[in-house]
Amino acid sequence: MEAKQKLPKPKLTPAIAKLGMQILEERMKEYPEDEASSVQTCSRNKRHALLVRIGEKQILQTTINKLKQQAEGQKRAAEISNGSSKRQKV
Repeated sequence: MEAKQKLPKPKLTPAIAKLGMQILEERMKEYPEDEASSVQTCSRNKRHALLVRIGEKQILQTTINKLKQQAEGQKRAAEISNGSSKRQKV
């Protein structure tokens, strides 16, 4: 009987974060520019649809911001670890 092999743990590399940001930014461009002030002047169904779109845009923007922070943090950590491991001649 063979032992179960574990699946690899997902790693968020800067390249994957950049690709994710590009995909999410393209998705953001597909949304029309919604005005929050027009919520009161719409019918009930249109108002609900507008609120859903606004919420989806907020979720996309939050996710994009988190990906940017994680990608920048990983780049900095890589720079620090590479820089400290190399010794310079004096």
